[in-house]
Amino acid sequence: MDPSTEQHNSIPTSSSGGGSSAFGSAASASAASTSASVTTANTANANSAASASVGTAALPHRQWKLVSPVGKKAQCWEIYQLYCSQTHPEKNGKARCEICGKDYSYLKGTGGLSNHYDNHIKKGETSKEVAEAHHHANNKKRKFIDRLGGGAFFKKKEEDIATTNEEFFHSTVAWVVDENLPFHVVEKKAFRRMIETANSNLPVFSKKNIRDEVERLVGVCHDAVKHELKGKFFSLTTDHWTTTSNNASCNEAYSCLTAHYIEDGVMKHAVLTFEVFKASATRERLGKDFCNKFDEYGFDLNYVVAVTTDAVTGNVNDFGRYLNDKGVIHLYCVDQNLQLTVNLAFEQKTTLDLVEKTILEPLALAQRSLEAEKNVTVSLIPYALWKTRSTLHKSVNDANLSGSARCLAKVLLRDFVERRYGDGMQVFYPDVVTGTDNRYISLHPIVLAATAVDPRFKRLRPFVPAAEDQAVWDYVKELMITWATGNMDKTAHATTDDAADDCADDVEADFFGDFLMANAYQHDHGDHNIDDPEAMCEAELVRYKRLHPIGWKEDPLQYWYHHRKEYPILYAVASQLLSIQATRAPSERLWSVAAKILNKERDRLHSEVVGNLANLMFLKENGHLLKEHYATLRGKEIILPNVYTDPREIEEALAALELDED
Repeated sequence: MDPSTEQHNSIPTSSSGGGSSAFGSAASASAASTSASVTTANTANANSAASASVGTAALPHRQWKLVSPVGKKAQCWEIYQLYCSQTHPEKNGKARCEICGKDYSYLKGTGGLSNHYDNHIKKGETSKEVAEAHHHANNKKRKFIDRLGGGAFFKKKEEDIATTNEEFFHSTVAWVVDENLPFHVVEKKAFRRMIETANSNLPVFSKKNIRDEVERLVGVCHDAVKHELKGKFFSLTTDHWTTTSNNASCNEAYSCLTAHYIEDGVMKHAVLTFEVFKASATRERLGKDFCNKFDEYGFDLNYVVAVTTDAVTGNVNDFGRYLNDKGVIHLYCVDQNLQLTVNLAFEQKTTLDLVEKTILEPLALAQRSLEAEKNVTVSLIPYALWKTRSTLHKSVNDANLSGSARCLAKVLLRDFVERRYGDGMQVFYPDVVTGTDNRYISLHPIVLAATAVDPRFKRLRPFVPAAEDQAVWDYVKELMITWATGNMDKTAHATTDDAADDCADDVEADFFGDFLMANAYQHDHGDHNIDDPEAMCEAELVRYKRLHPIGWKEDPLQYWYHHRKEYPILYAVASQLLSIQATRAPSERLWSVAAKILNKERDRLHSEVVGNLANLMFLKENGHLLKEHYATLRGKEIILPNVYTDPREIEEALAALELDED
């Protein structure tokens, strides 16, 4: 027989001798019991021979020393092992097939190895037979390593398997959450068939496993949100929405509460609660639920700057008044008031195209500006209202418009002035003015304070009458003194230890301009005692008012972040005021996400689905906080895929990738 096709009996399953089994070969033999070292290739001659199905005489029973083909990248190598060159020099350049035991030379290439590999594939033998061969070899290797005291190697392997299973489980949960999938998708035959095809050793999950893990993560996420907001000033928005579907089974209502805060010059947010109700739920129940959910966090209300609600829905107004009674500023959604005025145009139904272009388009632009998700919005309110009023005045007196269009503009202007925000002759009111249904018909002074500390609008023109400038700045100064008095340690540290460093940095950046700024800063600090909060506030305010406004497209949050040590008190106050939301749009954005989750497979609004929907929404919106704080809260790391990464991080990574490609 040609040596290259010589068939051999298999490696014994035990080093103490005994029976042997073939890896897919057709030959079998019984051999005398022998004792062999695992480091030698010598074996005893067989005492008896058995017939072989290939029709040849039984070959001598021999044990070969084989090594893995390290560095071989061709796929065919997965079924081959190499002979040890020192123990078997006669086998140099040959590889042994683990399935059938045949030898093939590879010195002139892997063509023969590949053809043999393809034959096994056609017979469907590779995956099972190779797995059996590896299992047999691992058993032998394990006994050898155990004798050397190396059993920890296999323990590590078992730990690796456990880690892989955990990673797969958390990845599956994240996939279900991110793709808005029903929990029972993991029980579908197609899903399980796909997983088994990829790796038959991976565990199988039930929808209960997924649901339980989601509920557990929601609990941790709740703690993560609380941990994130602790010691930070934030504002709130809230809203309620009811579906208009004719399908009775989809007749549900959503309500949510969001928090907004500024950190490192960036506007951030978190969802405090997302609730699903039957549309028939009473106003009292909804309002009480908001209050209870908020109280569960146990927030210090001294850190809650303001709450923005709509001007109509009773339950969210109840929540706003609930916080207002506890000393939190309550604002109404400016966007909704603008929309109520706009609605009058559609009731008139006259020359709609002309009306949309000349009258309604400026109002729509104002609404879009006030609904920005990542930018400051509260400081835009005074200008947006002034522009709306000015546009309506102009349309009323525009001779180029038709009589019906001017009449409509007059109707809108009357509604805006009498029921919304006045005629603009007086803008600042120390105490907010209320009208019908206890709605505000003037701006809250906190809004004008926010506008004043926005370096884009610090001139307060043209939306604040000149006679009211001092009243606005006095109100800002009161807020600064209140903050500085309660935070003397922080203020003193910022104004002494950091001033020199900041001035040095500024001089390096721009010698002449920043040199003058630094000297003015030192001069102001030399004129007062840093233990006097009022004097410190006055000095910062004077310097800030002297500066030129920044461009309207520049970011006020980044401005204050870069000047936080030059103006420590103003920076602290601005970070609170500019976090206030002009509208309830941040809450409204969650409705579209909820609609994707509540798909046809979830149209029965029973208790389980309601809980799942609320939990999924909570995780989707706060997953980045869960990922950031999990180890701190639970004392260990958790394997979470990038689906729980802050969307801003993903956008920054993509932007960096585009720059690299350029």
